[in-house]
Order: sequence, then structure tokens, then C-alpha cells
Amino acid sequence: MFTLPQGYELITKGNTSIAVHERYRDCLLGQGIDDPDKLLRSAASQQSPCGRGAVPSLPISGFPAECMMARQYLRGGLMRFINRDLYLDAERSFRELAITVEAARCGVPTVEVLAAVSSKAAGPLYRCFLFTRQLTGCIDLPGYLSGLPAAGACEQKKRAALERAAALVRLMHDRGFFHADLNMKNILVDSAAPESLYIIDWDKSHRFNRLSDTRRMANIVRFCRSMIKLAGKGLPVHYDDTKLFLRAYRDEEQFMQTCQEQLRRTVAFRKRFWKLLGE
Repeated sequence: MFTLPQGYELITKGNTSIAVHERYRDCLLGQGIDDPDKLLRSAASQQSPCGRGAVPSLPISGFPAECMMARQYLRGGLMRFINRDLYLDAERSFRELAITVEAARCGVPTVEVLAAVSSKAAGPLYRCFLFTRQLTGCIDLPGYLSGLPAAGACEQKKRAALERAAALVRLMHDRGFFHADLNMKNILVDSAAPESLYIIDWDKSHRFNRLSDTRRMANIVRFCRSMIKLAGKGLPVHYDDTKLFLRAYRDEEQFMQTCQEQLRRTVAFRKRFWKLLGE
């Protein structure tokens, strides 16, 4: 069961439940947020400019200087071929709203959630959506690194970006937050002010009184694994950059060695798994 954060209102319209920021309530309802499928279809051609794939960017009625990102919850992996967008969990988007707001209020740079929507599809199955205020001028970390010039201070800027990302992850962990999908694409960089970074997509994330080293390592290994995966697709990073990230996170030899060993095992296992599938 989620707790609705202060400043948000829960509204029910037919088979749809909406948790909406009180400041944006009337304009979002006027735009049709209670029918998110229709709203997203109308915005299908307006894609995000900040590296988040097929996430539409929509203007916010009544707030001409602001836009919102509209994300539908979709399955990945092999399960996407069986069931792409239906869930038994009706409160999934509401819990992400709550954890995102909590992270922001604890000083972790992230997006502002405008609304979470849960719409009953059939029987016990739901479609879920999350609407956030767009961080203007931001791009995901891989996109930022890919856009660095090939010569000159590229290596220095890359190093600085990875060190800032490590500091941001350390801040998140020190505040007790465990990110369920910590990867390079879920860190955004302000292209006009690269020292400003944000963590996004808090689905299934949790906060603990104190985050154990086991959970910290699990998050860090997942992040470093995404770095290695993207390096294989042309991102200008390499294995030594994972060591740079680890050292910037915590310059402690035993901690770093344990993370590196877990990373090697994880990468080796995934290679064997996909090889068995013939990919």
C-alpha cells in the first residue's frame, strides 16, 4: 500500500485512478489525463529529446514554459512477447510517485512527478502511467558521453562526468535509497551545466533506514554492467572506466575488489545465457 505524498490528490474517474499534483490538477484533467491511452496516442510523434527512447513529450496546458514526459509501464525481456503492458499491480505507478517524491525531499536530484495513473483494462489487469515534468536541456549519460568531441578534453570531460555520476549514486545510497534499475540511461545530465545530474525512473525502488554494502554493490554492479553493455554498442567507455566509477564512489580497496569480482561473474553469466539462446 502506498502513502500519498503531501501536495497530491487522489481522484477516481470510472475505471481510472489518478494521483495528481495539486498545482497541475485542473490543467492535466483538462488535457485528458484520465484517458492516458488516448493522450499518448495523440502525442506519439512527439518524442523525448533527452535520450529516453519512445517517451512522448507533451506541453502542459496553462504552463507555456513547461512540458511533461508521459511514460507507460511496459515489460522488457522475454516477457514482452507474451504480455507487453498489463499488470496485476494497480498501484505500481503510485508507489513510484511516492518514492520519487521522497527521494527529492531527501535531497536526491530527480524529476518532479506530476501524476500517476492506473487504468483498469480487463478483470484484475491494469495499465499504468507516470507523468513527470520535463527536465529541459537534459540528456541521458550515454548520450552526453557520445556527444563529447573526439579530441581535446574529451577524456577529461568523460572522467568528470563519471565521477559526478558516482557522487550522485553515493548521495542516493547515503540517503538510504536503493534504485531497482540503476543504469547509465537512468542518469540525466544537464547539457548546459554538466555538473548537474539527475536520477530518474524509480519504479520498484525502495528506501531503507541504512543501505547495506550488499545492496550498494548490487546497484553499482548493475550500473557498471550497463557501461560494459553500452561500450559493446559503441559508447566511448571501456572496462577501466568501471574502475574509475568505483574509485570515485568509494576509494576502498576491498570494496572495489568485491564489486569488480561480482561484475566479472555477472557479465560472464549473461554472456553464457544469451549464447544458449542463440543471440
